[in-house]
This record gives sequence, structure tokens and C-alpha cells, in this order.
Amino acid sequence: LYIAVKTSTPNMDPGGGLSSFATQRDGAVYDDDSVELMFCSPADEDVVYHCIVNSIGTIFDRKAQTSTNEKDVAFNLNDIRIGTLAQSGYWHLEMAFSLQELGVPGNKLKLNIARNWNSVGPSQLVATDNHLNTTRMISLAWSPHYPVCRMNGIGCSTDGLYEISLGMNRLPKDGHYAA
Repeated sequence: LYIAVKTSTPNMDPGGGLSSFATQRDGAVYDDDSVELMFCSPADEDVVYHCIVNSIGTIFDRKAQTSTNEKDVAFNLNDIRIGTLAQSGYWHLEMAFSLQELGVPGNKLKLNIARNWNSVGPSQLVATDNHLNTTRMISLAWSPHYPVCRMNGIGCSTDGLYEISLGMNRLPKDGHYAA
């Protein structure tokens, strides 16, 4: 799985004014400016994989069992690769890892993504008071024939000015698609 995130930073300085104090794996990355990802397999929605990354590439990852509220911080995404760059008012984050580590069979996945602002709080793709709530996650399926959807921009969420811009490619000739 490859995920790329582009988000604004508090300022235009080198590093973007992002707070990134956690430097050890499974440290307090959640207290920094960070991107938070929650995944689960539709085949087993009781298990949620939770990964948080700050702007210097420090990772906090764990596996949670929603029915018992048990959280296993010893879990690590072993083959995760991180690329991160903060400049000119934007933070670019890239992540890649094997879906096999998430126990995801086939071509389906549920997820939610949050951008944690150190001084403001989180902004989430799907708003929820519980990041591990699988009923509030987006369901994804992929195929070589599906169109690709990309969020080009969201406006200035810190000011409450949402101007969401989406783009798609590989649309059928009639311009309509339904899965």
C-alpha cells in the first residue's frame, strides 16, 4: 500500500513550524504535528491497525482489538518506508508497506486518516470521536480497471474555509462509474 499526504504547515519556515519532538519508535508521536492512519480488513473488523507519523519520520504503530479495547504497542509494521519533507508551507508525507502485515486478504480495506495539529487538534477524513471506530471508516476496493480518485486540495481547514477539489482518471467513455 502506498499513501501520499500533502498538508499545510503553520508557517513557511524550513520545517514548516511543525512540532516533532518524538524521535523514538512508539514514542509520543501523537503529541506532535502528525498524520494518523487507521486500517482494518473488512474480513476482521475487530482488529484495527493504527499508525501515526510525525514530520521527521518517527512512527507510533499498534494493533487494537475493538471488542476488548486491548492495544498492542509491541506490534510494528516491519517493512514500512517513510518519506517526509516540510517546505514552502506544505508537509509532504509518503508511506509504503505490505498489506499482508495488516492481515488484509484480497482487494478490500477500510481506513480513516487524521491530520493532528499540535496546537489545534485533529482534522479527520471522516469525523469521529473514536479513531478506531470501524463503522466510521471509508471502505476501499481496488482493481486495475477502477478509476483513480485524487483529492487535489481542501482549502484552508484551519480557517474553516473548505474548498474541496477532487479529480479522477480512467473513467469509462460515458463518464459514469459505479462499483
